[in-house]
Amino acid sequence: MQKLLLLGTKITNSVENNFDIFEDLQSMNQNNIKCLTIYGNYLKDIVNDDQEGARLLEKADYVDRSNQANKQLID
Repeated sequence: MQKLLLLGTKITNSVENNFDIFEDLQSMNQNNIKCLTIYGNYLKDIVNDDQEGARLLEKADYVDRSNQANKQLID
């Protein structure tokens, strides 16, 4: 039982640590497509937070399409 509790604590701490790191990265650049995609997939596949994961993946897609449109306007 003690090993299970220890493992659960480690997992919880890792999830919280990943969230803190993501928040730090977001404060530096909110529109980093790779960061949004990786963390969105992490939320969907590992944490099982489908709503937030889908929201971040949609944001990454929107930023990508916006960047492509801006690039076309410049050309």
